[in-house]
Amino acid sequence: MDCITNNPLSDEQIHDVIMGNASPEIIEHIKQCEFCAERVHEARVMPALARLLYRAKCPSSDELRNYHFDLVDPETNEVVNKHLKLCRFCRQDLQEMIEFIEAEEPRVELPTFDITAPNFMFAKPASGERVALRGGSSVRGVDSGPLMFEAQTATIFLDLETTAKGYILRGQVMDQDDMELWSEATVEIWQDGYQIDTIQADDMGSFDYLLEEAGMIDIHVIATDKTSIIISDIEYKD
Repeated sequence: MDCITNNPLSDEQIHDVIMGNASPEIIEHIKQCEFCAERVHEARVMPALARLLYRAKCPSSDELRNYHFDLVDPETNEVVNKHLKLCRFCRQDLQEMIEFIEAEEPRVELPTFDITAPNFMFAKPASGERVALRGGSSVRGVDSGPLMFEAQTATIFLDLETTAKGYILRGQVMDQDDMELWSEATVEIWQDGYQIDTIQADDMGSFDYLLEEAGMIDIHVIATDKTSIIISDIEYKD
């Protein structure tokens, strides 16, 4: 059995029918075409699976949150922006998230960053892949050292220690060209798009911060000349 036309319904059009968003033309086509009607029926048998497969490549809720608060690098911003133009589910998720934030959270004037400025940098994992910080005597297993992130000439080391009070995040910024730049730098701790605390690094660029429970944070390190490094989506857990 084939479609009555040379252009059978696409998978997205099938989803439109299931979600009640199909145009009158598509509905009329379903009424006349047994082939496409059967495809709709099969998709309705397992709607959750159909939706899951359709959304396999969708951004995570954390990625959408960081996109909304302009906490992603230009490359990621472009990828998410293009995806949102094609995916109504993610547009709906993003809108619901925005409405929830506006309804539940007090309005906070978030700082705006010019991510094209030469003094604004996103740090990337030195290993090329993101790995969670794990509490204990060391990170990522017994024999591993701290996680390393790189931003031009600066290298940021992060380690995690589990204590009775929670997790102690230990960090240090090293710069092969200008170490004095990061002496007594300002370190902002961000979570869920909001700045939750500010601490100051010592004269060696080192800082400690107590985290009470497992989760995910962003760290903004701001040097004395306002050069800024952002380390985003830092997951920490046992």
